[in-house]
Amino acid sequence: MKKTMVSLGAALAISVAALAGCGNGAEETTAAATEAAETEAASEETTAAAEGEYQYVTPAEAVAAAADGSAHVVDVREWSAY
Repeated sequence: MKKTMVSLGAALAISVAALAGCGNGAEETTAAATEAAETEAASEETTAAAEGEYQYVTPAEAVAAAADGSAHVVDVREWSAY
């Protein structure tokens, strides 16, 4: 009897947690909010570059920078990846 009550209590707790997590409280993202987030991300990338931190570059940007001599390319792959 005690095991049954514990099992039912655990099942109830999991059910309540699942229902709470799947609630309909989703917010809609507007175009203005998306644009503001993109602008903020671009600003953070510019700040990171100014502070000497790493930043993401596309493969095309990396090839162009290596070709014009404005950047050094370091290949950090494992020897087995060559």
